[in-house]
Amino acid sequence: MTMDAWQKRRTLRKLVQIVEKTQLNLSGLNLYTEAATGNYNISAALGVLAGARAVHCVARSNRFGSAQLAIAQTNELVQSIQNVNQTRVTYSEGHDYTALAEADIVTNSNPLRPLDEVAIKAMKKGGVISLMYEPWEYRQGDIDLKAAQAKDVWIVGVNEMHPTIPCFYSAGILPLKGMLMAGLEVFSSDVLLVCANRLIEYALPVLSKTCASVHFVDGNIFQGEVPAGCKRIQPGEVNNRHYDALLLFDSPDTVKWNVSSTSDALWPIQSLGHWDVCVQMMGDVVRSDFEDVKFVPEKEPPRGYMGFNPADLGVDLVIRTVVSGLKAGQEAIAFLQNGNTKTDAEKVSFEWIKSFYNRA
Repeated sequence: MTMDAWQKRRTLRKLVQIVEKTQLNLSGLNLYTEAATGNYNISAALGVLAGARAVHCVARSNRFGSAQLAIAQTNELVQSIQNVNQTRVTYSEGHDYTALAEADIVTNSNPLRPLDEVAIKAMKKGGVISLMYEPWEYRQGDIDLKAAQAKDVWIVGVNEMHPTIPCFYSAGILPLKGMLMAGLEVFSSDVLLVCANRLIEYALPVLSKTCASVHFVDGNIFQGEVPAGCKRIQPGEVNNRHYDALLLFDSPDTVKWNVSSTSDALWPIQSLGHWDVCVQMMGDVVRSDFEDVKFVPEKEPPRGYMGFNPADLGVDLVIRTVVSGLKAGQEAIAFLQNGNTKTDAEKVSFEWIKSFYNRA
């Protein structure tokens, strides 16, 4: 399955523009990243356009396609770049520990996970792992933190709201896409938003302008002025209202509530009303407890993973997300090459690095 001509042309144009805009520069560096299908086939092309010495791409078969298809689609885009021969691009199904040992930047991308003790021991001292997302989104099990600490491998959490290419504005669009997929009209829908993380800053203003009414549960995370048509639901508040949709945008591994009709969680979800549709963007749901509710997406996401991802809104958001992760890696490598230490990092304000996630 090849890319349509218009899609390839547009993707390459977007890649070139964003590399220039962000000054992504991987000259002299080895990048160890993913080969993937669809809109996620861009990482190797970004490495080539950014001038990396070498790019190695790991592929695995998953629900989106086979490893062979991921390699084919990634390589198709790479071969469309004029200066491709200046970068050595290689592929493997599963880890290639020789290539991993040469890597300066390793992306915490899906086919590479988990970056376990064996993988991290193969890395060189001074290598950097980019989380490819912000620190608060960290999922237990993605990376062996103790092994990284022992090997002196740095793990960097990404600033996904850098003013050059902000990513989180999509938080207001994804719920709308899910509602439309479920057959809801949006403009006449009363919704309940569950979101106790910083995404609510971007979701709430959009939903307030597009839905009939918005009630939200956020643990008082949102500090701005509550938009007209919106109402905060406080912990323990009994709410018998019937909503058209529950918009679940929860944090990974949350302990504040469990979306289960039988849960003894701190905020029992059954006290928060009733709904016809659940748009499961982030957060785990015991779907079997809600037989009369329509779930979107139809296929249940793995525990700890998003039901929707940036690719569902097009390639541009994927590019922004991946480039943000690579820029964090670039910034960390430059900092290390100047002879700095972790202690020094605590005194510096970075542009693309949100924090160093080297904790055991």
